[in-house]
This record gives sequence, structure tokens and C-alpha cells, in this order.
Amino acid sequence: MELIVSDDDSTVGYLYLGGEGISTRAQKNARSVRLRSLIPEYKGADVIMDFDKNNTLTGIEILE
Repeated sequence: MELIVSDDDSTVGYLYLGGEGISTRAQKNARSVRLRSLIPEYKGADVIMDFDKNNTLTGIEILE
């Protein structure tokens, strides 16, 4: 796992998730899902989950 905070904006972070056979930053994301699309009443930071072609969670972007 690797947490990166944007050099340009300290309110943006990305958590790269590792795992067997997953290269942290090199993987290709097949789709992204906003937490608010799953939980409409969610009121926190904007959270976007990235998935690869095998539907494995590869990273989480957090926007304050």
C-alpha cells in the first residue's frame, strides 16, 4: 500500500492498494465508483474507488 498526497492540493490523496500480482501505480483501472453512488445519504469527503478489469479494488481517491 502507498498513500500519495497531491503536491498541488493537500486536500487530495490517493491510496494505491497492493496485492499479489498488482503493481501499485502501473495497473490500469477499468472503472471507478463514487461512494455517494452506493450510499446516497453519505455526507463525508468525496471518495472514488478504482477497480481493475478483474473487479479488484486497486485504489481509493479521497477529495476533501
